[in-house]
Amino acid sequence: MTACPSCFEQLRASEFAWICQASGCTQALDPVASGFVGSEVHSGPIILLSRPADAAQNWAPPARIHCRQCAAIAQEACANCHFPLPENWRSFDVTTIAMSGARWSGKSFYIAVAVQQLRNVLTHLHTSLDFADSRSRDVYRMYFQDPLFGKLKIIQATPRSNTEAPPQRYPLIFRLGSLKGAQRMLVIRDVAGEDLEATSEDMTSLSFLRHADSVFFMFDPLAIPAIREHLRGLVPDQLNTGGDPRLVLGNIRRLMGNASPALAIIVSKFDALQALRNVDDMEWKPIMSNPGAAFLRDPSLDSGTYDKVDGELLSLEVESLLHKLGAQDFVYALEGGKPIPHRYFAVSVLGESTDGESISRLGISPFRILDPIKWVLDLKKII
Repeated sequence: MTACPSCFEQLRASEFAWICQASGCTQALDPVASGFVGSEVHSGPIILLSRPADAAQNWAPPARIHCRQCAAIAQEACANCHFPLPENWRSFDVTTIAMSGARWSGKSFYIAVAVQQLRNVLTHLHTSLDFADSRSRDVYRMYFQDPLFGKLKIIQATPRSNTEAPPQRYPLIFRLGSLKGAQRMLVIRDVAGEDLEATSEDMTSLSFLRHADSVFFMFDPLAIPAIREHLRGLVPDQLNTGGDPRLVLGNIRRLMGNASPALAIIVSKFDALQALRNVDDMEWKPIMSNPGAAFLRDPSLDSGTYDKVDGELLSLEVESLLHKLGAQDFVYALEGGKPIPHRYFAVSVLGESTDGESISRLGISPFRILDPIKWVLDLKKII
């Protein structure tokens, strides 16, 4: 069994669906797909098939299904959310990651850099990263790569799911090649911060969060008032710090329900906290200048494996920093209710605080970007 790249639910061996993708075929509103996307989705005819109750043990669905209207060969889709599946999708082992966080927390830029760095690191494992379909390639280039590495270089928020052609409507699907004897896929879905800051009663479009292998929760430390006060005058004032990360974290936990995907608590823009080593303070300067601290080094690109000891040390250091900076209520929010597996991470996509909405003239210098992804792949025993 493998997971759907859109709703993240496991594909069942007893229910199948196909969708006609022929350009000339009649398009109609698909209420099921629209519910999972959060905006209107139109598609060709949908063919549903269930495994017969009296089917033989070696029963399999037809190799090809033809559209009832135009007779074109239909494409297999998820029977749950009607998302068209890439070819031979059921033969792959799939790892799913849901990106979450308040507005302006840096999710889109994180994805842009992580894909580039993961491509380089996979060479240590004698494999490569590639896009599984043209749509993933186009969405990544238009919404993630170009705004950071292209001519724009202006920080923009991810559009909400009910806007036209939002990037999070489509998952980013990557081939990781053969790892430990199996063909692997990695799927990343981004969620607009506004959708998580103001959840509605019908959360079908965000239900994939509870089925993910891991939920990455990114938060800007400057969005927490206590931390922002500590850093006043050390980093440029930010025009946008998004919503309260504590509110978003509470909404994410409600969306996850009784599910327990591995939760990565990612302190983004960690370069802002590293600025504390420049403060003339006998308490903070030694802490942030400690040469043995994990948050001052970046081994994430050294190999294709995850260093569990280094990762645990970093997690404890980040948690301690949050306590010391007066963000204890944020830490305690993770400990209330049902315990969920989680780990703290520190990343910086840009390496330098932004100047208004523009990237620093010093350029881009990523820090510990791959730690969360390596952690998830390690948990699944892929690396």
